[in-house]
Amino acid sequence: MPRRHRMVLTSGLAADYEKRTVDKGGEVRQACRIYRDARGRTRVEGTLNGVDFAMLSDFELGRMALVDPLTGAPIPTVSEPIPSPMSRGAVAAPNPPRVEELGERRMEGVVARGMRYILDSETVEVWTALEFDQPPVLVHVTGPGREETERLYNIRLEDPDPTLFAPLD
Repeated sequence: MPRRHRMVLTSGLAADYEKRTVDKGGEVRQACRIYRDARGRTRVEGTLNGVDFAMLSDFELGRMALVDPLTGAPIPTVSEPIPSPMSRGAVAAPNPPRVEELGERRMEGVVARGMRYILDSETVEVWTALEFDQPPVLVHVTGPGREETERLYNIRLEDPDPTLFAPLD
């Protein structure tokens, strides 16, 4: 497998995120908004159990905050974990997956490099933008009776408004 290089994001990122899962039980869609500034701080805005939230992280300083996205007021701990968008990444399994390079193509306005990981009955396709490494632009998983797609769209490579990260300061 080719070595992964950590790419430096010289500007920020703002994008919409969608996760779509289809199985015998039907179709489920989740959506949120993702921001990352040039300092590496992240903000994920979404709704969980009817509560709007913004989860902010500054891993360099070891700070996290869960706040109301409109007021910035802290939100009490929720009863279930907040999903982490685009968290799947490569397949982790006891047997190494077969890996295929898919080349490069333009997706959502950015050039992305694709890799396919095949293990037993599951296939994971990951497209990572050359301008930034995380989150991937597209993750597509297929397995018996199940299909899952996570994608970024409306991608803007610019620093988000600094006030979005004020609760971390």
